[in-house]
Amino acid sequence: MDFRRKEKELLLFQIPYVPIKRHLLCKDLNAYDPEAIEYFFKRNASRSKSALFSGSTKNALAKLQKGYCPVCNVSLFNGEELEIHHIKPRRENVNHSFKNLKLFHKLCHRQVKYSKDSDLRAVWLEKGIIL
Repeated sequence: MDFRRKEKELLLFQIPYVPIKRHLLCKDLNAYDPEAIEYFFKRNASRSKSALFSGSTKNALAKLQKGYCPVCNVSLFNGEELEIHHIKPRRENVNHSFKNLKLFHKLCHRQVKYSKDSDLRAVWLEKGIIL
């Protein structure tokens, strides 16, 4: 029997390499208060710059949309699944440029895709979500 030991190199986790993120407490602000809406829009837009989604397309769309879903105007960072929507349907055009794409919550995407409500469709048409 051969009992020779092989040398292994171990790398230890280095705490000084972890970037420090400072968080500001906003005790006096309420997300549902109309006076604080501007603060939360700005905060969400800055969050979208450092977002990490599964794909680079989703990252880019989140940055372009400043972190908000164009259908419901709620933050994309609320834990819901996200889907990419083609403004001009894929069956009509193979255009995958950012001008033709929007990032929605999964339920918002279903609503846009299947809704027959003419009032909603008129609003989405005005916002440039559908053609």
